[in-house]
Amino acid sequence: EILNQYFETILSVFNRYNITVDKFIGDGILAYVESDEQSAAENNIAAVQACIEANQQLAELNKKFKSENLPELRMGASVYRGPLVIGMIGAKEKMQYTI
Repeated sequence: EILNQYFETILSVFNRYNITVDKFIGDGILAYVESDEQSAAENNIAAVQACIEANQQLAELNKKFKSENLPELRMGASVYRGPLVIGMIGAKEKMQYTI
């Protein structure tokens, strides 16, 4: 339940910045900005602003958790800009669309 609340909070931020969530990996989120409507610089700014806002929203969520005697969560974020591969990856038995 704690992680679900965390994911809901972070995804609401990502949605405001047109960030696509590729997948959840344990308690992590793999996401990317891919917008033909914005320049590379604008995409970079959106990614960084989303990370900043996500940290701010997590601070608010942690206040709620504290009032409910739940553990505090921490997050880290990495932003990468450069070439990547996006598409169907895997084997005949299991394929997935990912970056």
